[in-house]
Amino acid sequence: MSRDPVPDGDPFPAEIRDLGMRVREDLARLRLKWSYYRELFGSPENARLLTETARACFQMVEESFRHDIVLSLCRLSDPSRTLGGESPSLATLVARCGDLPRAEDLLTAFQAACGPLRRYRHRPLGHNDPDAPISPREHLLPDVDPSQIEEILLLAGGILRTVFGRFSAGDPLREPAHAGSAADLIDRLNVVHPRPGAAPP
Repeated sequence: MSRDPVPDGDPFPAEIRDLGMRVREDLARLRLKWSYYRELFGSPENARLLTETARACFQMVEESFRHDIVLSLCRLSDPSRTLGGESPSLATLVARCGDLPRAEDLLTAFQAACGPLRRYRHRPLGHNDPDAPISPREHLLPDVDPSQIEEILLLAGGILRTVFGRFSAGDPLREPAHAGSAADLIDRLNVVHPRPGAAPP
């Protein structure tokens, strides 16, 4: 996913520009994956459609999306320094910005919200049964439901907007439309497997 760099005329300090752009890219991809995950697997109708189309394949897709979303959030919520050195996380970005109370408050809330996820940072998340029907998950993990992921992403976006806003670096959450979205896939599959009572295309 290519993104326009911060313009040279923007007062974004060189010492945090690379990290800021990397964290923005990581969050943008994560938000997009979560959007696609919800479009594909968030409703009984779509889950039934994917089961009828290629259940084993889409069971693997669901598992891969879910695992990647969890691990990506864990990486974004890493402390600023780990045993491996400085981590490219929101905590590192906020620490480099110096005194920014609003971002620090949001970071505290973000890290607290990520607590249940972080328990799975280095634990196996389990595998889907490729032969089982697909159904929407009430919980991505035993103690994490979709509304918690929405809250975490909202807090992460608030942190990034606060940091970028300090340096007049534009809206970091602005995302162009992408051709070939998950909704487009569902629309095409509905042509192949029309729902009962659906009007013909």
